[in-house]
Amino acid sequence: MQFSKPTSRSDNEIALLPLTNIVFLLMIFFLLIGRITQPSAFEVQPPTSNSQAPVSGRALRVEIAANGRIAVNGQRVAKSQLAATVRSQRSASSGGDVLLRADSKDSTKQVIQVMQVLHRAGVEKLRLVTRGKS
Repeated sequence: MQFSKPTSRSDNEIALLPLTNIVFLLMIFFLLIGRITQPSAFEVQPPTSNSQAPVSGRALRVEIAANGRIAVNGQRVAKSQLAATVRSQRSASSGGDVLLRADSKDSTKQVIQVMQVLHRAGVEKLRLVTRGKS
């Protein structure tokens, strides 16, 4: 009985296989990370600050555009519906935290009004997002 000799892979093929696997795993990782991030409802330029505090990614996001439009987690809402929307979307996973991103061109009066609405909605921990000075 004669058996054919098994063909052996060259050393180059064996060395490239783990590298190929790593490249594909990195591609999948970056595709997933790109989908996890929620897009903003509109462009917001936060005011500048000296604060170096990190921003938590798991908090509920409330955004106020320069023209007064409001969004909660990327979805536009009317100002009259803000409290109800925040109450319904706050969960244990966000820890009840709320991040407020207000445009630097927005009036302080409007930002304070939104903060008061959030307070009445039961928000206890609110962080105003700012950008560092360049």
